Amino acid sequence: MFKIEIVDTFPNFIDYWKNNKNKPIDTQISSWSSEYMGSYPELLEKQIKSYKADKANWVNIAREKVFPFIPNRFNQMVKARNNLIAIIPDISKKAKQLGLNFKVVYVIYVGIGCGAGWASTFKKNSACLLGLENIVELNWMDKKTLEGLCAHELAHLMHLSWRKKARKKSGEGSFWNLYEEGFASRFEQLITGKNILHEQKYNKNWLLWCKNNKNWLAAKFLKEHNNKKKIKKFFGSWFNIKGYKQCGYFLGCEFIKDLEKTHNIKSISLLSSKEVELLARKYLQRISIDS
Repeated sequence: MFKIEIVDTFPNFIDYWKNNKNKPIDTQISSWSSEYMGSYPELLEKQIKSYKADKANWVNIAREKVFPFIPNRFNQMVKARNNLIAIIPDISKKAKQLGLNFKVVYVIYVGIGCGAGWASTFKKNSACLLGLENIVELNWMDKKTLEGLCAHELAHLMHLSWRKKARKKSGEGSFWNLYEEGFASRFEQLITGKNILHEQKYNKNWLLWCKNNKNWLAAKFLKEHNNKKKIKKFFGSWFNIKGYKQCGYFLGCEFIKDLEKTHNIKSISLLSSKEVELLARKYLQRISIDS
């Protein structure tokens, strides 16, 4: 049954920040985990586990990449939070028209850089976790971009739901990542009704550069698909390719659009991991040029 719930932790963050903004960064981080995240242990655990999986030290990342920037980004976090509250009901209804038929919890929080949007679970419900620290870092505070971000995460949740009902296992590896993010990017367009992606808010040339370099990006992806660290450059917001971030979302979306020439979107959502690898490899080889 379609239903949404918004868990807005930002008021709690404001209280925490008022008490800690003038303290040393290490104290801020410790109090963040105990005072603020202490009220949301599941959310804290997810973030720490995410960095453990990448064999990264979350405290070092928080110290270097997140907390030094909070003072200058605080007002933008307020703007992003208010815009999220405003757009979530409408974008959820648009997703409902395309098949969203379960409860989704939106969790608005200030985290340690795990992502602007994160399709996950919260208190045993499907959830969109929305990290204000990354949203502001990426300059995604306006309503139009936040609609795209939320639609993208909803697409992931819907994709997971359809596959679970069809008893289709998820895959892994770079081709699966391209397919999974590409599907969410393409479905983001279908939900919003706009032939754009929220990543293009990086700068006005992002989409044009990706289009002009699509064949080169395909060749580069093929060349590096077995190297996890290098593939991160296609998707991670702290990485870039020739100065352009998250080009893998564009490339994945183009892959899904190509599949739509011979498949409907529902059948695309249920491809097996072997089919994904075969089709992705063929597509990239067909369009690639020597890198």
